[in-house]
Amino acid sequence: DAFVIYNPHGQDQEFVSLMTQVLTSPPYNLRLYGPWTDNNEPFEAVATAENIEKRCKKVLVVISAASLESDLFHFQLKVAH
Repeated sequence: DAFVIYNPHGQDQEFVSLMTQVLTSPPYNLRLYGPWTDNNEPFEAVATAENIEKRCKKVLVVISAASLESDLFHFQLKVAH
């Protein structure tokens, strides 16, 4: 359903964990994909692009000071755009 773009190495992890619990439960029942999902892809950038392109119709973007400093965050945002 939706790909979550955020900095998985920053302070956003706690917020994203809570958001994931809420949005994957009733009444929303969304399927969320993000940097934490299991992939057998050896290159994170390739796996990210494939997840966004093939699995997701929507993108949730968590913007924070930490995410704005992340190269992975900016890459994911460009792919989703």
